[in-house]
Amino acid sequence: HVKALAEGGPAALSNQVRQGDVVVSVAGSAIANLSHSQLAELVLGPKGTQVALELLQRSADGHSATRSTVLLRRAPLPALPPPPLHVNGGAGPRGFHTATPASPGHQRLAV
Repeated sequence: HVKALAEGGPAALSNQVRQGDVVVSVAGSAIANLSHSQLAELVLGPKGTQVALELLQRSADGHSATRSTVLLRRAPLPALPPPPLHVNGGAGPRGFHTATPASPGHQRLAV
């Protein structure tokens, strides 16, 4: 499911992709069993190239759904803020508090 659109990103600017849409395929490849990194390989690419998303979109009343293909022109993604840091309860070497990323390996994929 499309959980959110990157503000100013190609999907948001297209006015064709909505929160709640279900992405069925990317560039003709079904995505049902792909990992996040495999999906990223399909979606992301050189600026200015195009990618086709096949979507399942619900009607406004939620009673029916239609399949549609949306062609998006890839663009650089806006900078994402760094993940928050958790400060450990104890002091690290030389009395400094140690910090680690809140979600190591967490990635955000936006189009």
